[in-house]
Amino acid sequence: MTETKSSSSSSVMAQQNVLELLKSLEVAQPQDEVFLWLETISSQEFGLVKTIAKQFVSLDNKSALASPLLRILQYLSEYETTTVTDQLKDMSELSSALIDIITADSKADVDGLGESAVILLQAMEPSSLPIAKLSELFVAKLFDMLDVQKDEIYVAAVQCLVAVNFRLDRLTANPVLDLCCAHPNARYFGEALLSLVNRGEGDKLYHSVKCICDILEHRATRDFFYTNDLKVFIDIAVRCLIGASDVKLRVQYVKALGHVIADAEYKTHKHRAQDMLDALELQLDDSNIEQADQQVIEKILVDCLSTLEGKE
Repeated sequence: MTETKSSSSSSVMAQQNVLELLKSLEVAQPQDEVFLWLETISSQEFGLVKTIAKQFVSLDNKSALASPLLRILQYLSEYETTTVTDQLKDMSELSSALIDIITADSKADVDGLGESAVILLQAMEPSSLPIAKLSELFVAKLFDMLDVQKDEIYVAAVQCLVAVNFRLDRLTANPVLDLCCAHPNARYFGEALLSLVNRGEGDKLYHSVKCICDILEHRATRDFFYTNDLKVFIDIAVRCLIGASDVKLRVQYVKALGHVIADAEYKTHKHRAQDMLDALELQLDDSNIEQADQQVIEKILVDCLSTLEGKE
């Protein structure tokens, strides 16, 4: 009886501590001492971030503590983005719990758990996403979020869709590509992808270019982008091929351009064909590009030259 009473008391104390921390984060003003406090409690050495994440994963979504814990992680990740995401990004059990929340979320959810979950999920490594959880319903919920009037939710949902596509790494049985054809918010996704590749960096940029490449390659989504969208993408790709040092990224751009060039629509305008040709030739001179990729580039170069010369 004493043990049960003690356990109940500890639980109440834990809940009080969580709610007090959440209140402190919600009213925190951007002052030097506050930033120092946030830096301290977010550090890996302090141990708070992983403790909260593990406690959240262990709870039922309907628990009174679920929402406060999730909001604390969200606040900490917004204040100390790199420090917090480095501790969370490989936690597959956290990814799984966040996906479950988004999948079950409805717009009537007064706690806004789904919005907090998608903000955190965007920071997770694609490899941490359990493939069995990446259902069409989950992906549809992400597409649903593309029409919310909150930029942070919109961007987070797009980043999650890109990560899901990269994790699945296939053209068939891929709900991201399937819903590009069927979901009413798909057009927003296309616009956001172009924005991401225009201002992105690192792995997220590579994943975004890979997503565009997959859309252009997949038979059902080949006409997903408008002609003007593709012209913008060509401009971005040419700029990258000339100036970027990341070999893997440049090769992915080349593969995407190969699908653009191969499409009959491109031959009607030949947007920046000579610039593409010059940029592709530069890649052949790069000894850091593997031989298999060099062969792909040579093939695309021939296609580009044929298009430029008006050959079929």
